Amino acid sequence: MPMNRILAARRKALGLTQEQVAAHLGVTAPAVSKWETGATSPDISLLPPLARLLQTDLNTLFDFAPTLSPQELRRFCNELADLAAADLPAAFALAETRLRAYPHHEALRLNTAILLDSHLAQSDLPTPRRESCEARLDELYSSLTHSDDEAIRTTAIHMSAARALRQGRPDDAGALFAALPDSAALSAPLPDKQQLQAAHDLRLGRAAEAATALQTLLLRQAARLQTSLLQLAEAEAAAGDDAAAAEVAQKTADLVALLDLWDYGRHPAAWSLALKHGAAQQEDPAPLLRQLEQLLCALTTPWRPETSVLYRRIAPTLQPTDPAPLLRSVLAALKTDPAVAPLRRHPEFAALIERYQAP
Repeated sequence: MPMNRILAARRKALGLTQEQVAAHLGVTAPAVSKWETGATSPDISLLPPLARLLQTDLNTLFDFAPTLSPQELRRFCNELADLAAADLPAAFALAETRLRAYPHHEALRLNTAILLDSHLAQSDLPTPRRESCEARLDELYSSLTHSDDEAIRTTAIHMSAARALRQGRPDDAGALFAALPDSAALSAPLPDKQQLQAAHDLRLGRAAEAATALQTLLLRQAARLQTSLLQLAEAEAAAGDDAAAAEVAQKTADLVALLDLWDYGRHPAAWSLALKHGAAQQEDPAPLLRQLEQLLCALTTPWRPETSVLYRRIAPTLQPTDPAPLLRSVLAALKTDPAVAPLRRHPEFAALIERYQAP
């Protein structure tokens, strides 16, 4: 961590104002402000009294603390995991030794806490020893909930909130995850904020609120997954692997059916593949015309989330689907897309377009 951020963090932790630091050192408050923003640095003669005022040492002030490389950290975590599987108390003892050697290594602290936490949750340690271990893990996570590293801070808060729920402390959990951002780069696979909110609501007997939060989360995740599948089908087709593209298109249709999404989502990938294969060149256009009619029919049939058990609670809050703009776009493309040109020569095609043409 840069020295300017260490200065600011230590000053705030001690409850000192910039004016108080300035008065102690015989400088101006604007000078201290510039130190903390990194615009300037303290004179070398001021560093010893500054370190004493902030109750730290020069090594900490300059962030000269020893650290581990990513490779060393990974090796230690593997060693700790093996030991925890065989002798959990010994693993806690080894962790304490390493943490004392690297007291400012936040990634070490976080990874150690997560690893020991997972083993402790599955262990059969007697109550006194377990309580001691749980308390130590709480300390480790708590020490990271104000980290300047967003990923470390967010992960620590997630883990602390999840532990509070597991231990029957819903109020503590609520206070923790209320401060979480809706999304963040995490250093471990963790529950979404709305999943934590749902677990918290369930603990408090608010089952309906929990179900509503989870439906909102499910719809957002389903939409993202559907979009990713459609893009993947397009990418596979562009890469020349039509078989893979067709398989992805089928999985997209399966997803739409499984998660009660708008039925139109089953058709675009399959339609694009049909055109790419030159189906429009066939003498018998009937199969492609039937496929196109299915697409247009689905497009003009609004999605009704209130009929799905997955979205019925949030349906009143959702914007009603208006297929008209998309229908106009699709019809315009059908009239101009070169891949559709052979199909446009058939009378059935013109009749089909006219049927769905907006008045």
